[in-house]
Amino acid sequence: MFRTILAIAFAGILATAGQAQDVTRTQVTPENNVYDPSIVHEWVAAYFLGTRSMDANQWAAAFAPEAILDDPVGFPVKDTPEAILSQGKGFVGAFQDIGLYESFVHVVGNEAVAKWQGRGITTDGAEVTFDGINHFTFNEDGQITLLRGFFAPPGL
Repeated sequence: MFRTILAIAFAGILATAGQAQDVTRTQVTPENNVYDPSIVHEWVAAYFLGTRSMDANQWAAAFAPEAILDDPVGFPVKDTPEAILSQGKGFVGAFQDIGLYESFVHVVGNEAVAKWQGRGITTDGAEVTFDGINHFTFNEDGQITLLRGFFAPPGL
């Protein structure tokens, strides 16, 4: 927390002093290894759209073949495409309707964190809401290589 506050304060000091530089970033390529924050934001948005699709295959398509899914943290890690798809099927299967809605996203390089709220209706008709934070790492193709989700699943 202190490091975050310090970083924000330092950025403000630089901007106020006129020392901040406007850095134009391009989409990442193997040659330049630079990630455009707007592109990474799009990758995060695509993930969240997948959570609202009610289609486990669409959601799982956001992950690289070698991805690690630590979601929610504290539960068994999924590290194969089959295990990740199985989690997606279990997730959508527990609801008539479900989706995660991002309210804050911050990008640094090929990583992002997002605060979100889950809203849905269970198979027995109960409305649920739950909040969480995800930490993403992406490869140069925009696929998730690591996702760590911090939240308490509904009903636990």
